[in-house]
Formats: sequence, C-alpha cells, structure tokens
Amino acid sequence: MATPSAKRSPGDKLGNWILDELIGGGGNGYVWRVSPRGGGEAMALKVLKRTSDTIFSRFIAEITALKMAKAIDGVVPLIDEDLPVVSTSRPRWYVMPIAGRFDDFIAGMEATGVVDAFVPLARTLAELHRLEIHHRDIKPANILSLKGRLCFSDFGLVRYPKKEDLTPARKELGPKLLMAPEMRRDAHTADGAPADTFSFAKSLWIGLTGRHDGFDGQYAAGGDLDIRRCHPDILSTPLDELLTECTDNDPSHRPTMEQVAVRLAEWVATMRDFDKRNLTEWLTIQNRMFPFGAPRRCRWTGPEEICAVLRLAADTNGLNHMMLPGGGGQALAGARLADTPGHIILDIGWRVEMKPASLSFESFGPGSTWNYFWLEADSIAPTGTHGAYVSSDGLQEMLCEIEPGRYVAYSAWDNGEYHGEPLPKGARPLERALKGSFLLVATRSEYNLTPATYDARHQKLGEDEFRRYIERHATR
Repeated sequence: MATPSAKRSPGDKLGNWILDELIGGGGNGYVWRVSPRGGGEAMALKVLKRTSDTIFSRFIAEITALKMAKAIDGVVPLIDEDLPVVSTSRPRWYVMPIAGRFDDFIAGMEATGVVDAFVPLARTLAELHRLEIHHRDIKPANILSLKGRLCFSDFGLVRYPKKEDLTPARKELGPKLLMAPEMRRDAHTADGAPADTFSFAKSLWIGLTGRHDGFDGQYAAGGDLDIRRCHPDILSTPLDELLTECTDNDPSHRPTMEQVAVRLAEWVATMRDFDKRNLTEWLTIQNRMFPFGAPRRCRWTGPEEICAVLRLAADTNGLNHMMLPGGGGQALAGARLADTPGHIILDIGWRVEMKPASLSFESFGPGSTWNYFWLEADSIAPTGTHGAYVSSDGLQEMLCEIEPGRYVAYSAWDNGEYHGEPLPKGARPLERALKGSFLLVATRSEYNLTPATYDARHQKLGEDEFRRYIERHATR
C-alpha cells in the first residue's frame, strides 16, 4: 500500500524536519535532504514509499538495530525517528547524517589505502557480531563515508537476538553475487556472521578492483579475479589467501571478523614497512615453491624450469637483488628462453644472455633472511664479433644485437647507427655471460644490506664454499 510519503514535496514537514530535496530512493523508501525546524545542520531523512506488515516490521527492525548499535563507531547513526505509534497508515521515517558515497571515498586510492579504509570497517562488523547483530546485506551501496571513515548503513535485512524472523524458509536474501551460498539456499536458517564475512570480502574485492559486477563463488588468485591485475606492485599473497578463506563455500571455514580485521591491519603495516614487506614477499616465494617446507638445497637444470623459478623470484617487483659475477648487481625483473637453444635471457635493466648450467635454492631454515638462489652459467665462447667488448676477467661480452643472432660492435648502440645507417627498430644492447655465478637475494636481506658484499665474493668463493660462508652467519 502506498503511504502519504509517496506524495511529499519540498517544503513539507515531517516531525521537526522540513523536506528540502529528494536525494535518493530505491526499494521501499525515499531519502530526502532535510533541515531541522528553526535552522541547523542538514540531515538525511528516509521515509517509506509503501508499507505492508513485512515492510513495516523490517523498518522497525532497522531502527531497533541502530539503537542497539548506537555506541559502535562505524555505523551511520540514528538522529531521530517516528515510531511511537505502531501504524502502517501514516508516513514512517527516520533521520541520519548525510554521508558520502563509497566510490567517492575510495576514488584515487592505491590498494593500501583501500584496505586501510576497510580495517576499521572490519572492526565495526566484529563489534556488531559480538552483539549478535548481523547485517546480511553488505555491499558497496550500503557502505557510506562519514567523518573521514567508511560506515555501514541500511540495516533493513538485519538479524539480532529475539528479532522476529521475517524471512520465509528456503528464501534467499541479499545481492546475488555478494551473497554467501548458504544465504541463497536458505537465509532463514543461515548463520549471519560468516555470511557477513563473505559479503564483506567481496565488497573489499570490489573496492580494490573497481569491478562492481562482482563475481560468483569463491575468490581465486591467478585468474580473471586476481587483484594483482589492478595492482601489480602489491604484496598480494596475504590478501589472496584472506579473500579465498572469506569466500569459502563452507561457512565454518571462514575467519571471524576479528581475525579479518587483524590480518588486514597486518597487511597494511607490512605494505608500509619496506623491510617487512620485502622479507615477507621473499618468504612468500619460498612458500609457493615449497608449500610443505623448504629443503636444505633444491637444484634445477632445465632452461624452462630455471626460467619458471626465476620468473617467480622476479615477481617481487624490485624486491630482489641479483649479484653479478664481476661485482655489483641489479634487481631481476624477468627471465625467458632465448632464441639460441639452451640459452635464457635475464632482464636486469638490460638483457643478459647465458647458457644456464643449474639454478639452486639454498635454505637455512623457514623464513631465514639468508636464503638465496644461486645461478651458475655454463661456459660459452665469445661470438668473435669484430669490435665486441670482452671483459678482462673473461666473464662477459658486450654487443649490439641487430636482430636475433646477428651481432655488431657495442659501439653501434652508443652511436645509434651501423655502417652509416640508423639502427633498425629491433636493435638492442646485449650482454653475453661467458661464464660465472649469479646470486639472487632479498633486497632487505642482511647480506644485501652490507655494502662490502658487492665485491662479487660469491664468484670468488664458489658455490659450496659460499654456502658454508653464509651458513656460519645464518647460524650465528
């Protein structure tokens, strides 16, 4: 049944409030910008557009829940309401502060900022759950910004102790793609706490990706849903794991909101602490390679295997450091197979071609900052290219590659021409590793933080002696 509220106009009065402007509407209610009689701060007034026993009961339940949650930060608070008389034949309304939209609040934020904004929201939801208040309709449209933080609004589908359940058996409840599977099967019997966790995680995913279309089922990293598609430079694994757990099909496998809040806060702290982030990322790589525990030593010999492992190590986006055989070093950005059979290309800011003999992972215990990768280059002969530069130690040859497999003197790259003609588009500088050992460590490892280690001591000591050298430091 339509209520008199459906015919309201600017200037009309409801209680102590004057309707100024219609600013929203949907479902069963309109939202007006209102001013208090006698002047004062503008507020938002929600008034039912139609009523029925069920709609009216949900309206009462929403106001009841807001009153129960009045001491909790992070809930858009109740300012005034009109429920002294139980009647569905008159306008029913309540007043709250005017709040901002979710999208406007997070617009332009990097991933760390978005997650940081969700930390207090997670704590709010944990407090609501401690009071056994379950929102059951968490989505970005019901998350607003107020006083510099995100807050929950629209408790129309709320459940709390001793509340009459208005949801029929076998009825689903909430937005489909954000809805926990048990809420689809039977919201009447579903536990609201883990269902809230599920929808909270999907709302966080929307905040991180900007994809309001959402997704069905459980989150899975590595595919189309992967948050790193939008944020390639973040340490994503802890978030991936949390989103996967929160959207598990089994409610009992989901973490509590207290646990979610702690893990999100830890992730933000890690992202803002470069040392901690770097070492966490380094450990994450090891856990992905060896989920059941890292061996003391692991060795790969095939070029394809070696490239796959190096790409995983390079996934740290500059949080690794590769020590070169002749001294100094650069971050490893990538690795791929070369056009020459059995050879690979390393991207360390420039291209290094080599024939790998082996790649080893050396471990001194789970999570040890001393763990490292050792890449051994097989000996290859210089190309014999006229004008090529071969280092005095015989470790490298510097060339300009005109096209795959065709080399000229490196000076052609410096001059930008060859035989008086401009270099072709595909030309590039190339270093060929004629032999030697490459060491890959975490940027913030104790080894890399010691400037003296840039003297290529790993090359001078050799693979086995270098391990004994590091082991003495690691055990000490």
